[in-house]
Amino acid sequence: MIEIDDNVFGRIVYDLYWKRSYTLSFLNKDRDITLVIDGDEDGDFEDSQYKAFQNFEAIKTSLIPDVEDNLFKYYLANISENRDKFGIQSDKMAPLIFNKEGLDTLLDLKQVVVIESFDSNDLNIGLVFDAKWEPELGIGVKLINGKLVEIGYQDIVL
Repeated sequence: MIEIDDNVFGRIVYDLYWKRSYTLSFLNKDRDITLVIDGDEDGDFEDSQYKAFQNFEAIKTSLIPDVEDNLFKYYLANISENRDKFGIQSDKMAPLIFNKEGLDTLLDLKQVVVIESFDSNDLNIGLVFDAKWEPELGIGVKLINGKLVEIGYQDIVL
């Protein structure tokens, strides 16, 4: 395992990817998750990755409520299909919820990913969740330039 102390990302270790512990408030609770930074073991990150993380840090308190609202809308938009998929297990795996706080038992925030932009100027951040209603593929939220652009399976950010 390689370890470096980066001026922006802090003390990070490389084990297939760069990572460190990170705390983020989601649904009004601090979550201990993993900060993941895409990159090779040489530790040379793109300027856009530094800017993306710094931008995320600056706006996360106003951005996360928007993410929560949109995850709730996403859940509601797919609730019928998910309940049909689980049949008699639907109340456990895809229960009816009436506000975004109901997502607390359904989503488990695992990672914030600082995604490589491959020399574009886009500031790419991904949020990775385990989801009770999507146990195999999980849920990903893709943020570009501080705006939510997509919610879908985790592979949109991994």
